[in-house]
Amino acid sequence: MQKLVDFFYTKSYFSVFLTLFVAFLCFMPSENLPEGPDDKTAHFLAFGALSFSWLMYQKSYLKTFWMMATFAVLIEIVQYLLPEHFHRSFDLWDIFADVLGIFIGFVVGLVLNKLIK
Repeated sequence: MQKLVDFFYTKSYFSVFLTLFVAFLCFMPSENLPEGPDDKTAHFLAFGALSFSWLMYQKSYLKTFWMMATFAVLIEIVQYLLPEHFHRSFDLWDIFADVLGIFIGFVVGLVLNKLIK
């Protein structure tokens, strides 16, 4: 367990990988996406995991929040700019789901930090 905790607390590798993976999924054509939860649930879970992983590394709620919120908005802007055959679009509800996921990631991080210390 300690090695896992040290991995999150001292290295950004997992957070960077997870961020790139989420971006890859968000920018691929929608018909190529794997089967899974609906779109809003996927956004919520992805940003919950992202915010948790970045919070464990950065240890700053404010910095992590702004970084994740900016990433969420940028994803929607890029989706708006993608060609029509990607079947992607700008959606404020996706950003809302992302922000809810960020807060849940923070709650999980806060609880885990209390348990570890």
